[in-house]
Amino acid sequence: GGSLLRRNRAVLDAACGTGTVALMFAADGYQVTAVDISAAMIEEARRKSVTLQIPLALLIQDVAELSVEPSRYALCISLFDSLNYVTVPARLHQAFLRIHDALVPGGFFIFDLNTPLALRSHMFDQEDLNPQEPVRYRWRSTYDERTCLCTVCMEFWIGSGAETSKCTEIHVQRAYEHAEVLQLLEEAGFQFLEALEAYTFDPLRPTTDRVFYIAQRLET
Repeated sequence: GGSLLRRNRAVLDAACGTGTVALMFAADGYQVTAVDISAAMIEEARRKSVTLQIPLALLIQDVAELSVEPSRYALCISLFDSLNYVTVPARLHQAFLRIHDALVPGGFFIFDLNTPLALRSHMFDQEDLNPQEPVRYRWRSTYDERTCLCTVCMEFWIGSGAETSKCTEIHVQRAYEHAEVLQLLEEAGFQFLEALEAYTFDPLRPTTDRVFYIAQRLET
């Protein structure tokens, strides 16, 4: 993979959020296209890009409807459990197809997913309601075994006393079994290379809560 990236410096960040990782690649001299469905995320990525004077090509797009130059990129990344937010398997398959077509033959696709164990075991549940903190929060999740969907209610309180304001966000992620991910990759034309436990980079184990997948577009 290293030799390909030395020859072809084009990197695609699919579901880039505020561009943190995209900016790291761009700072190292890669030509980065960063895509996210959220206009607010792209605007924040643009602000950071301007502030840091690091160029990024930024696009507001749904990863399942990805529309970029075909057969251009040596690497596509999609990190921070972004693809768990694609809650319909057919849409994830569509995203894999679009990413496959964006890569050069032999190009690499690296992404992560929260595991079914993580979503079933209320990994998201946490709170900090300390009244001394300027921002307090409480997150609670429910998991539906029938749909494989985890719904997280995120409540935030900002300020104190009469000045306190509250906001609530609802996040929904889908759990994908390992075999299901491998099948979707194969159907999209990828060769699966490796799956590693996130952050430890150890082989997968029953307690793994997030997986890094590495796949490659087949040479044609």
